[in-house]
Parts: sequence; C-alpha cells; structure tokens
Amino acid sequence: MRRRSVAAEWLLRHGAGQLLCVPPTAPLPSHIVIHTVDAEARRATVPVAASLLRHVAAEAVYLGIHAAGSAERDRGTYMRDLLDTRSAALAEHGLDMRTELRFGDVADELQRELSLHANSMLVLGTSDPDHIDWKWLGQMLEGQPERPVMIVNARATGY
Repeated sequence: MRRRSVAAEWLLRHGAGQLLCVPPTAPLPSHIVIHTVDAEARRATVPVAASLLRHVAAEAVYLGIHAAGSAERDRGTYMRDLLDTRSAALAEHGLDMRTELRFGDVADELQRELSLHANSMLVLGTSDPDHIDWKWLGQMLEGQPERPVMIVNARATGY
C-alpha cells in the first residue's frame, strides 16, 4: 500500500511548504540526516531543521552530495559551500551540525547514511517537488524500517 507516498507527493505538488511524515511505529530519531538539492532549498530547509532539532535531541549531519563524475576542480567549491552552510546554520539558527561531502548517487548516499543508525530521520529540502525521485522517496516512506521524513518545499515556504 502506497498511501503515505501518494499523499506526500500530492500535498507537495499542491503547495505544501513543509511536510512531516511520521509513521505510527517510528521511534524518536537520534540521528537526523539533512540534504538539500540546491541553494534555494538550503535557505528554506536549514531553519526548519534547526527548529526541529530544538525539540528533538538528536545528532544532525548535513550531506552535500554531488555526482560521482564531478570534476576534481569543482571539489574545492563544493567543500567551501558545505562549510559556509555549516557556519551559517550555526550563526543564524544555532544549529550545530556535522557536515559531509559525498560523491555518488543521491538516493544511495542518503540510504547509506540513514541505514547506519537505527533511529534515523531524513530532512529533505527541494526547490521543486517535480525534481524529487518519487520512486525512491516512496520506498523510503513506505519501507522498513519505518522512519520519519520531513520534506521542505522552498518555493512554497517563501524563503
């Protein structure tokens, strides 16, 4: 049954700004993985993640994920962007999070990080719900183990 993923997709495509999907049996997260698809999404997602983390005592990690075939000359830019994100999150929102730069498929890297921790949660930021890999996200929302997922739609939040 795909009720959660169908409802999430519909809500985001019809203007939802923030969507928190919490399966009834999901434990309280102790590890929160944050990922955004671009700078617009990051500006909206980091404050939401900071607010969430004021209420949930959990470790936070922000994953910057780029294609495996990224040019070596761009890696310094990616690292500076990641460090700037961490500094801004701490300065503007009081969010102290670990940051990691990874190269590969976004879904694979997120799944890998989430699977390392039994009680993990995903906070995913997008600037366009049409660019979400709904097949993968549907599996995340419907799969096992059940885990909370928060999706932030930057265009709908007004950031």
